[in-house]
Amino acid sequence: MAAVAGQLLTDVKTLQGLVKNVQLEPKQIANGAKELLDEVSSSKITGEEERYSHIDLVDLAANVDGSQTAFNAVAPLIGPAGPSATEISKRFQELDASLAAYRTPTGFVLFNQLTPAQTTAIAQRVNAIAEPLSQVAAHLPA
Repeated sequence: MAAVAGQLLTDVKTLQGLVKNVQLEPKQIANGAKELLDEVSSSKITGEEERYSHIDLVDLAANVDGSQTAFNAVAPLIGPAGPSATEISKRFQELDASLAAYRTPTGFVLFNQLTPAQTTAIAQRVNAIAEPLSQVAAHLPA
């Protein structure tokens, strides 16, 4: 096991070095934020990805966090004709608050413990962010 752990550490350090040199354009970041929410809508909110472990909310929350972080990075660059960064941020906060209801001391409740109405409410909050977020890239500098 020590050999595997050693190789993993080496690989992580290599990856860290490579990532430092990656140049991303604001539009790529904005599109990545939208893609993370699309993934939530297409598979995570359905319970398909973790059908045996039922830890879908962990993955869903991670995608939302990643999307929000990416959005926050480009929000100051949105042109005046673009979607409201304040409104998108507010919608992220609303989604975070609704997910907080399902947090436990060790993560989240199991996905199969949610009712269809609860999963629908989460999906609606995700979609409320995804729509204006899909417009962000078009209002960023080239």
